[in-house]
Amino acid sequence: MIDTMIKIPKFSWQFQPRLNPTLKLNLRFNLEFLLAIAIGLGVVLRILLIDQREFWYDEVLSLLIAAGNRNAYLDPAAAEFPVLLSDYTALFNLPIENNVQDFLQNTENLLKSLWGEPHPPLFYLGQHLWLQWFGQGVAATRSLNALLSIGTILSSYGLGKVVLGHRGGLLLAALIALNPFFLFHSLNARMYCPVVLWTTLSAWALLTLIRHRKSPEPIPRSVQIRWNLCLILAVACGLMTFYLFACFVLALGVLAVFLERKRSWRSLLPIVVGVLLTLPWMVWGLPRQLSNADLDRFGLSTELGTRLIQHLTGFLSTLGHLLILGDWGADLSLSLQLIAGVAVAIIMGGCILSLARQQEYPSLATGAILGIFPVFLALGLDLVNGNLTLSWGAGRSVIFILPGCLLLLGIWMELTAGRWRVPAVLGLLLLYGTVSIGDYTLRQRTGMATVSRVVNQDITQPTLIAMSARDGAM
Repeated sequence: MIDTMIKIPKFSWQFQPRLNPTLKLNLRFNLEFLLAIAIGLGVVLRILLIDQREFWYDEVLSLLIAAGNRNAYLDPAAAEFPVLLSDYTALFNLPIENNVQDFLQNTENLLKSLWGEPHPPLFYLGQHLWLQWFGQGVAATRSLNALLSIGTILSSYGLGKVVLGHRGGLLLAALIALNPFFLFHSLNARMYCPVVLWTTLSAWALLTLIRHRKSPEPIPRSVQIRWNLCLILAVACGLMTFYLFACFVLALGVLAVFLERKRSWRSLLPIVVGVLLTLPWMVWGLPRQLSNADLDRFGLSTELGTRLIQHLTGFLSTLGHLLILGDWGADLSLSLQLIAGVAVAIIMGGCILSLARQQEYPSLATGAILGIFPVFLALGLDLVNGNLTLSWGAGRSVIFILPGCLLLLGIWMELTAGRWRVPAVLGLLLLYGTVSIGDYTLRQRTGMATVSRVVNQDITQPTLIAMSARDGAM
């Protein structure tokens, strides 16, 4: 079955009933060239826009934790007025590490800063080391995620290639590169960008291992060992970056069972090993976090009908944010978010039906299990627990479904779109590019810079700052 999935499909490019071979080759080359340009544009945008916006609250929180000073932070609301902003500035300075003892002490402070956080430590540890090496400026702080996002684009090419061939790899990489939601988190000093890297890398490794085992040609043992290690580390790193990544790990297991059936243990084994590597933290660190974390913020109404409506609107708005609106959706009304979500649901449903009619079952199952299954799994957990984590943070809590959903769209474009293939590809890339560029050119975040200029006009005078908790307007 996996042989059918990874076989490079026969493309027709039938815009008209008859096309000569030379024109077919030109069309293929032109689309691949445009996809490469889209990938390059995505990389360039990450470089040009890395410091276009000032830090927002969650990024400041990341800096506090990475510096190991969150426990020293005192909420201004609990302090005596007036509050001296200079007292807070020192909290973002990383202690100098001259030796191993300093490093261990700072790491201990960092872990203690995590006790009230609902996230694992890997991102903060990596950010701590990165800031020690490159400083704490806006560009330096965000450069780690920007670099990891470029690695995600490359691994997306590998994932798309193993399913759809070279052009499919370029297509998935281009969609990931320009997707507005991922672009925003690529330039955001939080853990969501690395989650997408571990998602694409683990899926790529799993499908490559299955392809190797189905190949009639012998694969060197060293190659198989490298891909097994890649899968193990990607699973472990994903779980140590974001707890809800467990939903995607379950999806990997389901995909392995579907594609290999009775011999799926060969793929399940490295996944299990990756999970086991995280046990020390799960036993020691997670209980401390649960005892201090504010989990009530995920709570829902106690009335059943209201809860179901909240789950439905959260599900649809999440789809709209991930696949159309990006971070821009947070400033739009709920009705517009729902319209975008319904549009995504209709498009995804149409892709699934089209692939099913063409009996492209292995490819359809691959995209659906990696993209659709995890979001319904997260929704099911919310229904059981009475929480609303699915739509928390405008969809970033399930960012790991993004590569699978885009892969499903790419599968439809490559296998069943026919004469609509090129218009669909170009239309989606144009939409993503327009929303992404518009987001950073039309929505500037400079509130804190304004505050800094006002305060520095006369640092001896008190300054009253009134700010909206929703959008930061003053």
